[in-house]
Amino acid sequence: MIDKQLFPLNFFLLLILISFPLFFISCGNKDSGAENNASKGSISKPDNRRDNTEARQGQNDDGPLSVHAAAKKKLLDQWIESGKYLYVYFYDDDVDDCIYQDKILDKAIPELKPKATLTKINRKDPKNAEILRLFRAKQLQVPFIVLYTPDQYPVRRFTGLTSVETLVNAIPSPTQEKIISTYRIRKISVICFYRDSMKEFPEIDQTCKKAAETMAGVIDYYTINQDDPAEQNFMKKMNIDKASTSPTVIIVGLKGSGDRRFIGTVNKDQLIQAMKDEFQVLPK
Repeated sequence: MIDKQLFPLNFFLLLILISFPLFFISCGNKDSGAENNASKGSISKPDNRRDNTEARQGQNDDGPLSVHAAAKKKLLDQWIESGKYLYVYFYDDDVDDCIYQDKILDKAIPELKPKATLTKINRKDPKNAEILRLFRAKQLQVPFIVLYTPDQYPVRRFTGLTSVETLVNAIPSPTQEKIISTYRIRKISVICFYRDSMKEFPEIDQTCKKAAETMAGVIDYYTINQDDPAEQNFMKKMNIDKASTSPTVIIVGLKGSGDRRFIGTVNKDQLIQAMKDEFQVLPK
């Protein structure tokens, strides 16, 4: 017999027992749906990492001479005049910065002509589609300029508006050209900046030469007279103090920058130790 007084309470408890598992089933379905929706969102969401990678690849050098690299080399052969540097300028003719960059280049050309040539690539021109593919330039921010050496090595890249002075000064000095060649074959450069009036120079010069002999095959040694007009821009890049009365010795490591410098007298062991410490270079 069911107690009529307890019936409402028993009925209420029964409803709770039935509803409780249904509540969790319902929640589980909602969570599952949320996961499915999240998964669908991640699948359908455009992934622009490839575009970013392509843009970065446009700033990298080619590896082994593939079909792609061979086609690119053929183009550069056509554009580069013997012994001259080459500026390759990518632009869109409907971008304001590119229109302004054109005017800057018009001013720069007279100064560039003795040492370099300029090739302009309009990305909006369908005829240039293959060039854009070879240089991976479709996704690059424009204006974009690459400076190549006469032997097709990219030494500088400029994104955005670039001044006449910056473009002209980007061309390496005679000694800088040699240092770039040294860097490309994974060697270290030691440079001594001096003046004939500096009394310490002969001794420092001999020290650097002895260090170079000790580290033969690992480093190349160069001297630059601070009064040489052709090297002024390079000295500015290397932050050489023209007011100094002592020679400055700079080690240009595999990073391509002046990583260590000595002002005044330096002994051979100190110089070699600096190379070992900074670049883990050991003499053969």
